[in-house]
Amino acid sequence: MSIYKSIYRPGLKGIPAVAILLAILIGSSAGQIRAPAPPPVKLYILDFDNLAGSERLEWLTKALKDMVLLRLEDEPRLVGKDAGKIAPFLDKRPTAKPGVKGLAGDDLLVMGAYHREDARLVVTLQLFDMQSWTRLSSDAVEALYSDIPLINQLLVAKVLAMVDAVKFASGFTLSGQAAAVKELRTFEGMRPSPELRTEEYAARAPAVREDLERAVADLELAMDEYSGYRQETSPTVQEADRYSREFDLTGKGALPEEREQHTRLFEEVLRQVGDNPYSAEIGDLDLVVDPYDDQRVYLNIPIKYSVKEGLLEDMLYSLPYASTREAGGLRTIRYDKSKFNFSAQLLRSISRGDYSITPVIELLDGRGNLRAAVIDSPDLTWERYFPAGSPQVVRQKRFTSMVAVTTGGYNVDVRLTTDDLAVTYVVDMDISQLTSQARVVVRFMKQRELEQFLRHL
Repeated sequence: MSIYKSIYRPGLKGIPAVAILLAILIGSSAGQIRAPAPPPVKLYILDFDNLAGSERLEWLTKALKDMVLLRLEDEPRLVGKDAGKIAPFLDKRPTAKPGVKGLAGDDLLVMGAYHREDARLVVTLQLFDMQSWTRLSSDAVEALYSDIPLINQLLVAKVLAMVDAVKFASGFTLSGQAAAVKELRTFEGMRPSPELRTEEYAARAPAVREDLERAVADLELAMDEYSGYRQETSPTVQEADRYSREFDLTGKGALPEEREQHTRLFEEVLRQVGDNPYSAEIGDLDLVVDPYDDQRVYLNIPIKYSVKEGLLEDMLYSLPYASTREAGGLRTIRYDKSKFNFSAQLLRSISRGDYSITPVIELLDGRGNLRAAVIDSPDLTWERYFPAGSPQVVRQKRFTSMVAVTTGGYNVDVRLTTDDLAVTYVVDMDISQLTSQARVVVRFMKQRELEQFLRHL
């Protein structure tokens, strides 16, 4: 009898035999189906914080992090990642949700710090869940400065133990039992006894300091031999009665890149100021005949000046300024040398007034020929360049500088007028000079440009 007939019974008329057969086959192989493995947990490691700010131990900020990252390469369920700095994580930090503490996501963050206590190195650790930004656990390890293998072993074992103790939403567990953390040494014999009298401690202080210096030297030597984190320096060499030492100054003379970028941006803004920081709106031309001489006419040229849109924002928000103040529509922004690399040439250019601007108003006929010009400047020396005949050139003082760049020492001040300035220029000329078509042009010139303009009239 076939399988089909053997499983077919009158009481099973409503169930297809093929379905029953498939159910039997699936049931027989169910024990061989495995659930998909949960995704690996990413463990971000930050640079360790040098709490005491000791320059001699600064290199440990990355060395301790590298110890953990190297060990994580052997753990298939953990992916170690260099977290760099803490700022990006703080910016992306979500609002903590109640009731999720102790249940972690797939992204963890390890923050560490270290400091010196007598001849010991103390490393503190904190483990955060980056999904809810809750602190899951904290702990510490300590060991002698010179015992780098022990520091490495204790640090890695402690991090793995902290991760292994977390209950993950994905059901994650370490593939192997985390290495047990050895019992920490207390090093009580290295600490001053409470019964030690002040006089005795003062007498032993030089020896204690010498021991600490020797311990630090042993630590640096051990790091050189163990992992090569710290670069060796050339010692002093004696040759007869001469002593010498080699130094590597590669890159030491370079200015900070951040200050270089700020300086380049500042010079670009000054270039915009020197080229043309203003906008001008020309009003309707008004012509008035002289009531006492019908052969003379007066042209009233109204112009409204304003600082270019966006220039103020560029200075305030794109450049690190030291201070800013505003009073009566005048804003003063100060930039100091702590954020910029102001060159002597740049400061001389500012002192000479290379960034000062003079408005020039031109009256052209229909063919584009210059008929009259107004030089808006308080400087009387410009008049010596004025031509004796045509075209007519006059000097008037109507414009007040709305952008001024000054320097004092290594500081640079930029003053900007935030209010618009409306002025009216008056040009009188013979009626015979008028044409049926006229065009008014406003130009902003630097000192050298203005001198060349006047010399070629």
